[in-house]
Amino acid sequence: MLYDIILFLHIVGTVLIFATFGISLSALLTMLACKNFSEVRRLSHLAVKADGIFPIGTLLILIPGLYMTFTQWGWSHAWINLSLVLLIVLTVMGPIINLPRLKAIAYTADHASAETSFVTMQQTIKNKVLWLSIVTMTMITTAILYMMTIKPELLGSVVVTILAFIAGPVIGKFLSRKTEKA
Repeated sequence: MLYDIILFLHIVGTVLIFATFGISLSALLTMLACKNFSEVRRLSHLAVKADGIFPIGTLLILIPGLYMTFTQWGWSHAWINLSLVLLIVLTVMGPIINLPRLKAIAYTADHASAETSFVTMQQTIKNKVLWLSIVTMTMITTAILYMMTIKPELLGSVVVTILAFIAGPVIGKFLSRKTEKA
């Protein structure tokens, strides 16, 4: 029974992380269609706040995951070890890459004046690094979810990780090109 509750909390953490990426991507896509600073301001603050969900999701994944590893699974499984490494990568990428860029969008929208061009605002929203990062993080999280569900051996874990690191930038580049047309 305790294991089931721990597993549930672990899954809730995963849902929260996917919610973070979903809110951020939705906010960014919607910002592309915005016609004024107040709309961008509202959405950019939503994306920044959503990014605050990420640490909660990470803790809900990490603490129960460590408990299950120590009590049930052990460290001899590639999918556990690689998933932990990828979770650490996500934990570094979010605050270093995404959060400063999301805050820059919010700052630009908050401090818009008559001299501030909406074109400048749109260029901040279309930051390719931000788009690539959020999509890559989503693909990495999907790879972790795959490994947690399928529990592949080393080769399968490495392949799905490589695919995530390829798919993320490819999809992110595709989306960032779409932003250039918006």
